[in-house]
Amino acid sequence: MAQSLRHSTFCIPLQLVAADCIALRAQPCNMDKEVLLTLLFLLVPLLFLPAALSPGGRVCFTPPSTVVYEYDFGPYKQQTDLVAVPAGPGRSVAFTYGLSTVPRIDNAAILKALFTNPKQLPMLLARAVYQWQPAFSAHLNMNKLFDQDNVFLHMQDRQLALRGKSNWSSDYYMPAPCDGGVVAARRWADQALQSPLPDQTGKGSKPASEVISLTKEEAAAPRLPPQQLNDRYSQHTKHCTICQKALQKLQKRLQTLKAVVGLLVSGVAGLVFGLVVPSLLGVGSAAVGNSLAVAGGAAAALGVISAIVSFVLVPGAVNKIQQFEYVQFSHADNH
Repeated sequence: MAQSLRHSTFCIPLQLVAADCIALRAQPCNMDKEVLLTLLFLLVPLLFLPAALSPGGRVCFTPPSTVVYEYDFGPYKQQTDLVAVPAGPGRSVAFTYGLSTVPRIDNAAILKALFTNPKQLPMLLARAVYQWQPAFSAHLNMNKLFDQDNVFLHMQDRQLALRGKSNWSSDYYMPAPCDGGVVAARRWADQALQSPLPDQTGKGSKPASEVISLTKEEAAAPRLPPQQLNDRYSQHTKHCTICQKALQKLQKRLQTLKAVVGLLVSGVAGLVFGLVVPSLLGVGSAAVGNSLAVAGGAAAALGVISAIVSFVLVPGAVNKIQQFEYVQFSHADNH
């Protein structure tokens, strides 16, 4: 592939691709430094940061498959990179990573603020809570981001194959400045997909479009179900050591919680049995009455604990495990 096709980078201002660019485009960033740093830690990793907070930010497409979001906050820089590698017709492997020069918060800074500037404390604690989050939390957030787009991209790829990829400029109306990145990428692809790539035999070559793009027959096949498109386990978890370890810990925790529930239920049953039998036998001495009162209180306490474990902790662990495997996504509920 020619050098000009590999290394020509196209960038547009980040404000043009932000959802709130029309309302906030011209607003300067005059926020208090602590507020700004908190927003950096809490919002930028989720790609929810308003464009106005980074007037010098931009999004860049570098062929063949790299998109970089660059955020400029004066003395601080942050970026999120996405690299998509074709893995076959209609399939790609995506790699994401982030870089940041925003300083981390340590315990000494929190302690100092507590005695010298208490107003900074909420901001420092918010940043500290974020940076103390386990590594897998960022992976789950990125899974949610891909869940939003997988079904749409799957069907769009098929529609392009059925209509003909060369017809994209007439089939899709893209008048907005924020469409510039898509237009640049498509124009580059029109040239690059004509470059030769080795065929499946390895002995000859074909145009790239015939090797990595869906055929019309493949595009006309039944659509994949959401469970397969958004299968987080097969697409990410089983390949990620961080998420594998987190999932194994959660599975062990769930087993432990279920065992605890069993023990608590057995304890409650034993205490209730101990309460019922004396009453049936008509035993009514003061000592026995006191013992029954204690046993009744213990049974009630164990019942409450059992209910908390059964209806709060166990479902919580199950829900967390599902986040590593598959979560039914609904655009209507995505706020």
